Amino acid sequence: MPNSELNTLRNLNNQIYFIGTLHVAIDSATLVHKTIETLKLDCVMIELDEIRYQDLLHPEMKHKEEETLKDKNNEETPDLLFKVLNKIQQEIGESLGLIPGMEMISAINAVRQNKIPIKLIDQPIMVTFQRLNELKDSAQKEQTDFINLLKENPIDTKDSEIYELIEQFKKPGFIKKLIVEFKETYPNLYKILIDERNEYMVKQILEYLKNNPSHRVLIIVGAGHLEELMRLTEENLSKTKNI
Repeated sequence: MPNSELNTLRNLNNQIYFIGTLHVAIDSATLVHKTIETLKLDCVMIELDEIRYQDLLHPEMKHKEEETLKDKNNEETPDLLFKVLNKIQQEIGESLGLIPGMEMISAINAVRQNKIPIKLIDQPIMVTFQRLNELKDSAQKEQTDFINLLKENPIDTKDSEIYELIEQFKKPGFIKKLIVEFKETYPNLYKILIDERNEYMVKQILEYLKNNPSHRVLIIVGAGHLEELMRLTEENLSKTKNI
């Protein structure tokens, strides 16, 4: 049976380790902290950019910024999709008594305690906003359709429903199926939200390994990025070795 994309420690050559997480799952936070405590690591890489990193460390500042940046005309701005997704995460987190992104907070705390360098590998969120802003008509329709789908089909935040949903995410192949469906239905959004960010993160990983070839690293990303990120990393490392 294949490994689940979620909450499973995966590795390449016993040197490069990956964990795919769910941003509102206590199991993800626990596994991340335990892995950092257990493995002798030279660096931990996380799916954050500087802005989101600071937002996690200083959530009170994030809330002030959101109030300042609210669109008075309620127009569809490039960051609206992120706001809708964040709102869903917040609602799920509140239902479970958890902080969205707690696995990243757990990683940050663990690396500080163990004095391990941390590297932020995600594409700057403002670049992603800019890319969304550049969308042409057909792609803008994708974004509108996806936002409407999320709004019209709210997740039931009853504890039992949420726990059942999380259990679904743990099943091998479930997240991969969702990603494939998302790519087929919203190809332009997939390119910007998943594909381009994966490419950016792989470049960050490879650049670090090029400069530190013997280092043991742990890479923590949302489970939706895991399989492709592992594939791209392994593929590029193989090419480098064959040159």
